[in-house]
Amino acid sequence: MAKLVYGHDINHVLLLHLGAFSSTILPDMFDLMEKKGFKFVTLEEAESDPVYEGDPDAGLKHGGTLLEEWMDARKIPYPSVAKKPYKEVREICQ
Repeated sequence: MAKLVYGHDINHVLLLHLGAFSSTILPDMFDLMEKKGFKFVTLEEAESDPVYEGDPDAGLKHGGTLLEEWMDARKIPYPSVAKKPYKEVREICQ
């Protein structure tokens, strides 16, 4: 979606709600994300991108991400939805 809205990839902010189980699962989750090609940056680095300075002023009925708000505000058609990785999730969680 970022490429459709801005013409390039952007850094995203990963919000985590931590709890008692976090210290057990987070190291494996971060390892998996890195293996899948994710690169972690600081919040300051992510927010330094000028794309975060704009406000689409397009509240969505059911909420949504900044990219979804921009997609709607600019009337950009949504891309096809990727198949959900149910098999991978089951394998990871066993």
